[in-house]
Amino acid sequence: MFLEKFRITDKMGIHARPATKLVQTANKFKSNIYLGFEETQVNMKSITGIMTLGIANGMIVELWQKGG
Repeated sequence: MFLEKFRITDKMGIHARPATKLVQTANKFKSNIYLGFEETQVNMKSITGIMTLGIANGMIVELWQKGG
């Protein structure tokens, strides 16, 4: 398992277009990839999950992977 933290620098945050790119990239892997913000974590293979986080510019998110 790995864990990385990222600060969102896009002035619009994570909206539909970057969320779609995240899902497309996550779906290339067999492992489960998660995106976390504050106390919430979602599977990055779910655009609905990513969009519900409401991540704005300047926020710090965590990214981690489980499985192989």
